[in-house]
Amino acid sequence: MAKTKKTLINALSVAFFLTIVGIGSVFDSNAAGWKFIGIEIDYQREAVSYKKSCDSGSIRECYLLGTLYKEGLGVKKNYTKATNLYKKAANLFKKACDEGDSLRCNNLGDLYKKGLGVEQSYTKATFFYKKACDGNAPIGCYNLGHLYLKEVFIGLMYIEKKNYTKAANLFKEACNGGCMLGCVHLGNLYDKGLGVEQDWLKAVKLYEKACNNGCGAGCNELGVMFYEGGYKIKAYQYWMKAARLGSTEAQHNLDILCKESPWACK
Repeated sequence: MAKTKKTLINALSVAFFLTIVGIGSVFDSNAAGWKFIGIEIDYQREAVSYKKSCDSGSIRECYLLGTLYKEGLGVKKNYTKATNLYKKAANLFKKACDEGDSLRCNNLGDLYKKGLGVEQSYTKATFFYKKACDGNAPIGCYNLGHLYLKEVFIGLMYIEKKNYTKAANLFKEACNGGCMLGCVHLGNLYDKGLGVEQDWLKAVKLYEKACNNGCGAGCNELGVMFYEGGYKIKAYQYWMKAARLGSTEAQHNLDILCKESPWACK
């Protein structure tokens, strides 16, 4: 492994140059000038579609419609309607979870974690995330791992301080199961040496895996590493891909880079 992070970034830069002809597999070569392409969402149209599906019993759309009312997107902000929709979603998630739908167990965990349509309870969020994870839903493992990153973790019947080792194990399980956010967060832990032995090369490989599988957060982290190593063009390219994949953090990084380097504004 490289002795320093800077040494690793230098090595990656050389490898990047030598494989530049294959850049199409990493970046959208058809996007002229690497400009960020903003996608306008017609929230009013979405709201109509979500309501129709929700009325037909679609759980996901009830949840999404609740979010539109909560945020005032496409509809007038209405917390009462949002809460009622979240409650409906919670009941439907619970029914599906009890019937063995692990993804709905994870969704229910989200509602308890955020206190949407149900009384906020990290204890119940933990229970349902674990049930999802045990039921082979990688996103459940990821969300459970994320709880261990908090200053105080509230479990089923105990309170425990954050535990990076447990988080790392859960992120690894999520990553191996195909949850790319699990790969990114595991990479973060390797990058900082939290819960695992610090290994920047492993961090890069995890970020690359996520990025190559369409996860903007992974591309963004690669951009950060190149930026910290002084390779702004490569950082720019990774951040551009991340932005196209919906990463607001990458777009923020591009805005900063634009102020530093005018060429990045084109």
